Amino acid sequence: LVHTLLAHGVVVGSFWCPLSLCAEMCDEPAALTDSLRWQRRVLAAICLMLDFGVIATHWLMPVHPKFVVVKSRRRVMRAHLLSGSLQCLGGPAFFAALYGGGPAAARAVCVALAAVGFGLHVPGALYLLTSAFGAVRIMIPGFLYATSAYAYSLGKLLTATDARLEHDFLSYWLVLHVYAMNRLVFALLTRFNLLASARYTLSILIGLAIAMPAALGWASFAFCVCAIVVFNLAFLAAADEASRATQDVFSASGFSNAALLPRHFVTPEGLVVAPALAAAERSLSPRERARLVFDKLDTSGDGAISKAELGELLVSWGLPRSDAAACLAEVDGDRSGAIGFDEFFHQLAPVWEFACAVVSSNASVEARL
Repeated sequence: LVHTLLAHGVVVGSFWCPLSLCAEMCDEPAALTDSLRWQRRVLAAICLMLDFGVIATHWLMPVHPKFVVVKSRRRVMRAHLLSGSLQCLGGPAFFAALYGGGPAAARAVCVALAAVGFGLHVPGALYLLTSAFGAVRIMIPGFLYATSAYAYSLGKLLTATDARLEHDFLSYWLVLHVYAMNRLVFALLTRFNLLASARYTLSILIGLAIAMPAALGWASFAFCVCAIVVFNLAFLAAADEASRATQDVFSASGFSNAALLPRHFVTPEGLVVAPALAAAERSLSPRERARLVFDKLDTSGDGAISKAELGELLVSWGLPRSDAAACLAEVDGDRSGAIGFDEFFHQLAPVWEFACAVVSSNASVEARL
């Protein structure tokens, strides 16, 4: 924001503004301006097509347990998913209003989107940041930068003139769809089994590199990289010697956590929804699938899972330790310190549904090797 203010000064000039794509920024021919406008429209249409798959997957597939095993996190996740879905519907609604009812009708859609965005989406994104996937020293600053850019573009949309309303809406729309671009890149890397050790982190960076320059100017991704560098410099300056030396920079599903888990439950980085079940597991009843997971967690064979074992699994999947402890306290009603099968089956359905899919997927991968 400081750079943007300086960029609009008389000395530097608006050409250097990375966040506005100002109309006065250059004197390119109209043909070039039209070309850029249509490129943004095509990219926005691709985002809309991606929405169908992303939204359907997140509503219909078992979601990662770290989002749903704790009541507060479950409520926030549902509100975040609902707000994202409503904003995706806002794209077609905006253009229908703009070309059917004029700028006044389109502006009413923008006000509704701003209410959803500032009221639900931004707070939800910041809350979910505490359990971000990937290399946290990259993901936290990148995530904060993307959320700040989203709030900036949404605020700018509210103040847009009629002449720039479509332009500023496309900027907001493309920033909103950084996540959709991330999921597209992640799906491609997963399909071809590439870069498994840093797949989600790389997907986020590529998603930012695709969407941000088209939305907010050529320098916006460079500023994202700067934010990551500054965050790490601050981290190294403030952290103690043990923290600086650690190689455990993963918050979830990192290979640094693999040694703590039975190999059945190690998940690829960034696995947000459960993989598809193999044919053998699809034929099992829910209780049988829960029993499959329970028996693999019950390494001692005494018919109970210790809270410590299950807690390590939840933490390795990205749940903060405080939330994992709260979840286990809810489940362990008899305060025995162990969880029996009935407690596991009835109260931890998100865990065994997801874990069964992971076990099935890992077994399929091992069978192919």
